[in-house]
Amino acid sequence: MSRETVLPEITLSINHPRRPDETLGIHFPDLPVTDALQEIREALSAHQVVIVVGETGSGKTTQLPKLCLAMGRGVSQQIVHTQPRRIAARSVASRIAEELGEPLGGLCGYQVRFQGQVSEETAVKLVTDGLLLAEFRDDPLLSRYDTVIIDEAHERSLNIDFLLGILTKVLAQRPDLKVVVTSATINYEKFSAHFQNAPVVSVSGRTFPVEVRYAPMRDVSADEVDATRIAKAVHQSILDLRARDRELGIRLGDILVFLPGEREIRDVSQYLRHAAIDRLDVLPLYARLGSQEQARIFNPDQSGLQRIVLATNVAETSLTVPGIRYVIDSGVARISRYSPRSRLQRLPIEPISQASANQRSGRCGRIEPGVAIRLYDREDFEARPAFTDPEIMRTNLASVVLQCLDLQLGDPEQFPFVDPPESQLIRDGFSQLREVGLVNAHMQLTALGRRVARMPIDPRIGRMLIEAEQRQVFWDVSLIAATLSIQSPLEHAGLFEQFRDPSSEFITWIQFWQAVERERDARSHNQFRKWCEREGLKYNRIREWREVHRQIVLCFPNVPHARLGELDRRGIHTALLTGFANQIGQREDTDYLGVRQRRFRIPKAALDGQPKWVMAGELVETHRVIARMLARIEPEWVIEAVPQLLKYSHSEPHWSKKQGRALCYRTTRLFGLRLKEREPVGLESIDPTEARRLLIREGVIEAAVRRPFRFMKHNQAIFAEAEQMQAKLRRVDLMREPDELVDWFDARIPESIQSIRGLAAWLKKDAKREDRLFLALDDVLADRNVAPDPSLFPERISLGHLSVPADYQFAPGRDEDGVSVKVPLSALMQLDEAVMDWTIPGARAEKADALIRGLPKSIRRQLVPIPDFVRDALPLIETTETLSEGLARLITKRTGTRITQAMWQDVVIDERLRLRIEVVDSEGHVIDADRDLDALKSRLKDQVPQIAEPERRALKSWPQDLELNEVESQQDGGVQLNAYPRLQYVDGKIMERTFYDPKEAILCHRQAVAALLAHACHDVFRHLEATDAEYAKHVVVVCENRERQQRFHHAVVAASSALDMSTVRNAASFHALKVEIRGVLAARATSIARSLSAAILRARQLKQRLEGKIPPAWLKPIGDMRAHLSALMDAPLERTPPHHLESLDRLIQGIEIRLEKLSGRLLLDAQWTQEVSQLETALQRMWPSYPDDWERQDPALVELRWQIEEFRVLCFAQTLKSRDKVSFKRLEQALKDYRQ
Repeated sequence: MSRETVLPEITLSINHPRRPDETLGIHFPDLPVTDALQEIREALSAHQVVIVVGETGSGKTTQLPKLCLAMGRGVSQQIVHTQPRRIAARSVASRIAEELGEPLGGLCGYQVRFQGQVSEETAVKLVTDGLLLAEFRDDPLLSRYDTVIIDEAHERSLNIDFLLGILTKVLAQRPDLKVVVTSATINYEKFSAHFQNAPVVSVSGRTFPVEVRYAPMRDVSADEVDATRIAKAVHQSILDLRARDRELGIRLGDILVFLPGEREIRDVSQYLRHAAIDRLDVLPLYARLGSQEQARIFNPDQSGLQRIVLATNVAETSLTVPGIRYVIDSGVARISRYSPRSRLQRLPIEPISQASANQRSGRCGRIEPGVAIRLYDREDFEARPAFTDPEIMRTNLASVVLQCLDLQLGDPEQFPFVDPPESQLIRDGFSQLREVGLVNAHMQLTALGRRVARMPIDPRIGRMLIEAEQRQVFWDVSLIAATLSIQSPLEHAGLFEQFRDPSSEFITWIQFWQAVERERDARSHNQFRKWCEREGLKYNRIREWREVHRQIVLCFPNVPHARLGELDRRGIHTALLTGFANQIGQREDTDYLGVRQRRFRIPKAALDGQPKWVMAGELVETHRVIARMLARIEPEWVIEAVPQLLKYSHSEPHWSKKQGRALCYRTTRLFGLRLKEREPVGLESIDPTEARRLLIREGVIEAAVRRPFRFMKHNQAIFAEAEQMQAKLRRVDLMREPDELVDWFDARIPESIQSIRGLAAWLKKDAKREDRLFLALDDVLADRNVAPDPSLFPERISLGHLSVPADYQFAPGRDEDGVSVKVPLSALMQLDEAVMDWTIPGARAEKADALIRGLPKSIRRQLVPIPDFVRDALPLIETTETLSEGLARLITKRTGTRITQAMWQDVVIDERLRLRIEVVDSEGHVIDADRDLDALKSRLKDQVPQIAEPERRALKSWPQDLELNEVESQQDGGVQLNAYPRLQYVDGKIMERTFYDPKEAILCHRQAVAALLAHACHDVFRHLEATDAEYAKHVVVVCENRERQQRFHHAVVAASSALDMSTVRNAASFHALKVEIRGVLAARATSIARSLSAAILRARQLKQRLEGKIPPAWLKPIGDMRAHLSALMDAPLERTPPHHLESLDRLIQGIEIRLEKLSGRLLLDAQWTQEVSQLETALQRMWPSYPDDWERQDPALVELRWQIEEFRVLCFAQTLKSRDKVSFKRLEQALKDYRQ
């Protein structure tokens, strides 16, 4: 409609609806709806329902209530006029009252949640959709109203759709009721069909033309825009519109900018304020805006500034911002969408529909021609859906379902919605209500559900309050419930942070409430309002908070309205979990894993640290899922709060010796989220059959109980005997299968018994019952005719003089497989490898067979059949030789091929055929185990002295009372040990000590007796040094220091007697030996000193000669001479037996003669060198450390070594003559004889 069109103005005079003696003048201004008033009146007179389709600016919102008054409505009843928002209800009521010339709250008033201005004279009442819906519960027929006007129905909010459905039911019972449904842009055919083809009256809207321009943001789609790009585009559009005003020569027009949300409003506002645009007044407009800020928008001042109103879609309908000439449309909005799959209310930014875009454009052009700039292109607009999805198609329907059931409106799926929601949404609503216990499995309200339905709050919050009542934490939870039911009263978090609880934001709100209440009680009303403004609190929101809390408390009249006792954190959070159980999460790295595999994040500053488990009061999905209103919780609280929602899985059934029953591990899940894992629970209630089987197998058969019964002890002995038989014979099939034994006991124990406690009670009733449970050996064996020969598989094995218990294990692949013997650490050194090689009699044939099969094929062929050869050979092996040595001797005799010990080393046999030695300490704990005796001795040799007897007294002479036994027997761990009390020389001291290694005992005692004799003869050595200058000179050459001198004295003493000093064990033998030695000591000392001194000096000179220039042909013999010289003269006192010390000078002379005659007999020298090498190689096989460590070797073997030295003299220096009659053949035979 153009501006030149003359619109009629109508003024009517009627009787005052509330004051019959007065008249009321009703003026209808020149608005488009005025021209259609007569058509609307006729339609409303003839029909119960009229659909008024009026474009933006038509005046329908303010004129339709006046038309109803003019028609005589609202006299005995009221005209109720709904608005989707509280702001609109207040502003429309104020406008109508002004046009009627009545004060607000008189003939026209408004009522919103916890606030209103109405009186008994009120005939027209503006309310929100939700308030009218709440009134329906107490007044199902809406009897207080004769007319219902549903305004802005095109918004299709949940409340609007619910009201439209309810009205179809009410109209059938209220023929007198009139309903007017209005909208700016609406799919009116759908509404008309909903009300049985109700008449539709169309009213033209815009009175001035609106130019629509498209200014798309570059390189960005409508669903990818961000605040910065929007701000830049808005800034450019403002500059373009200012340029238009200057071009037309008119004042700057106010601009309404539509943005997605509050965050974008803040960002764009900040951007514009920093853009340095003059005469600009930037104003925000959104639903949570305070009343003072709203007043600046709806009551503009005359400052001359250009107003830029940054609004959400709250300004899209109903609200008419005065003075708007231009609209800038971002094309997007935050549209709430509920996902039944994830149970999240998402707030994505989405492109708006064509209807919303046209509605936004209609906000300008009401007072003069306008311009609407769309920040997207025409193609984008035309591709968008025609209408926005109604809220009922995209929201959580739990409250709708609850109201349908409570109001007895029938099945929600059959409820007459304008657009019936998807069945999935309704089923999800039922599912949510059932989870919190408000409906049962038959989809009927429970007692809890009926209570919660009467509460003006979310069903989950109502459920939490009932739980809080039972846990006696109602007061605290009611404060939290009120907090959750309102928008935040905080402008900023300054004061709020002072009461921050480190583990729960819910507790923070409780403490904050208490602080606000203290301030309110201490101040007047005006002072409290100013305090709120000063502390950054929204006064109206605080009032709403308190009023909501008051309404909640009134729903529980029998509950104390104060906290009882101390703050019960667990009780509070457990009560909250009854409603928020599906909003918990467990920390995984930076995210939290919630129910149904949902992941979310928490703000870093919400709680101290990173708690493992949290509960959120709200989960919101924008670009990611964010949790708000958080608290640290324990999974046990969840289990306690919602046991009906938990799912259990059981695994790993096992027997518990401690509890005497079968257990399994239970995993507790809440919608897939594991709350508790591996929780041991009784198996008998879950799987009685398996519980009984475990009782018999583990409890009865294995005797895995704390106090075994008499029959169990007996049966264990039977099992042990059978297992030893099985291990000895190495037959896995010897014992009966476990299931057979289970059946044996199952037939004798009643089926009702599933635990040891039940078994004990059954046995206690009749003592004879236990006799039925005793096993015999035949009950256990599968083959009753098999028994191992005790002579082949003895219980104890003799290892030399030791008798140790044998443990048989049949465990292929494990280290314990075969035969193990436990040997105390103190007895380890007494074991001989030769004895160990024999193993047990029952395994000797198998071991011999394995050894032979490891030989080369050429040898094996001569021994076939091998089992027969083994059978015949074993009795012929001497007990003084090892098994392998005996076999080698017999094989050599049989085949003529020499079998050496080196050949056995390459043969690989099954480890179980070798004895396994377990070395134990005095308490029976295994220290080490091995099948290689030498390796064990090497690893543990340093630990053996730790168990020897503590040292006794230090000796300087042999005490008369000291009598050392040759051997003493001791018991250690069930093994008889041989102990050897002897003397030991350590660090210059001689003391008594007990040895367990016989070789070590001999060596140490021999050294100690020599030292003790040297000390006893020290006067002889001093006398020689004082009277014999030549001796003193020789001693200086031989002994560099006092320690070497003591070593020399000990060697001289040892060389002065042919008696083995290790045999001296009492005072008499010691004194006899001392007398013998003193008689020859001076002569022996002089002789040895002279010989050693000469050898040392001769060796020095010879060494210099050997280091000179050497002809190439001499390199090999010279090298041999150097090695020989080094072997003789490097530490001669340590490497040479005392009786051979006097021979050293002669042996050095032999090397000199060899060197002098080398040039004339190189070939002979090479031949003799080869023969000596052969002899020394044979010697080294039996003496690996040759030539060191002679004291620990067999004296006969040591003597062979010095005979080889005499053979060198015989070969290389015949003029010196050898001490003994030696030859290559004699020495070779002697070495062979010794080896055999």
